[in-house]
Amino acid sequence: MAVVSDFAEHFRSRNWLGTRYMVYFNNKHFYKDPAQGGRGVSWWLLDEPNYRDDFRALSFFGGLTRRALRDYPDVPILFRTDISYSDFMRDLLTGQVDLNCTSKRLFTRNRLLVSDRARYGRELWHYASPNHPRDSNLAMRAWCWQVYLAGGDGIVPWNTLATGTAWTRAEQLTVFYPGSKFGQLDPLPSIRLKAFRRGQQDIEYLVLLAQAEGWDRDAVTRAILDVPHSTGRQMDQLRDRAAYQAAGRE
Repeated sequence: MAVVSDFAEHFRSRNWLGTRYMVYFNNKHFYKDPAQGGRGVSWWLLDEPNYRDDFRALSFFGGLTRRALRDYPDVPILFRTDISYSDFMRDLLTGQVDLNCTSKRLFTRNRLLVSDRARYGRELWHYASPNHPRDSNLAMRAWCWQVYLAGGDGIVPWNTLATGTAWTRAEQLTVFYPGSKFGQLDPLPSIRLKAFRRGQQDIEYLVLLAQAEGWDRDAVTRAILDVPHSTGRQMDQLRDRAAYQAAGRE
C-alpha cells in the first residue's frame, strides 16, 4: 500500500495526471522452478490465473491497491489483470478490475464479458501475437476492427521486440527492430507497426461517427455487421451479440 500511495503522491505533486498508470502483477508460481530461472517469488498464478486461489490472491492485492488510492481519486492509477479465462473469474474480482487484458474469450465469451463490466473489467483489451512477416499486414488492421466491434477498448500485441536476429530471420514477435545494428539505442519501426497505426486511425473514425447525432457505438457496430461481406465465425458471434443487445432495448 505504501508503494502505491508514494507513487500516487509523486504523480500528483508533479502534475503527471494525463497519463494512465497500472498496478499489475505478472508473477507465476512456476517461476520458482530452477528450470524456469528460479527467479519467482509468487505462490500463485497472478498472470493468467487458472485456479480459485489465484483469483483470491489477485483480489487481495486489488483490495490493497484500492485502499492505497482512496485519497488519490484524481490520480489515474488502474488495477490491471491479464486473464485469458475470464469466465473463470465468476464473482471473485467483482468491482475491482479497472482493465482486463483477455484473449480469444473476448470473442468466444463475448456476451458474458461485455454485459457485466463490473465483474469482468471496466475496460477490456485483447492480446494476441502479431501476424508473421510472411502473412498480410492487413491482419493487424482487421484485428483493430474486430476488437472494436466486440466491445473491446484496446489491443496488446504479444510480443513487440524479440532479438537482433530479426534483421536476418523473419520473426513474428518483432514489431520494433533493435537499433543496435546501426549503433543507436532507439528501436526502429516495422511495416507491421504502420499497419497497427492504420487500424488505430480507422477506429478513431468510428469513434467520431459514434459521437455524431443519432449514433452511438452499438449503432456503428450494427451498421458494420450488416455489411454482407463481413463474414467469418467471429463476425457471426458479434452479430449474435448485437442482436441480443438490440432485443434487450426493445
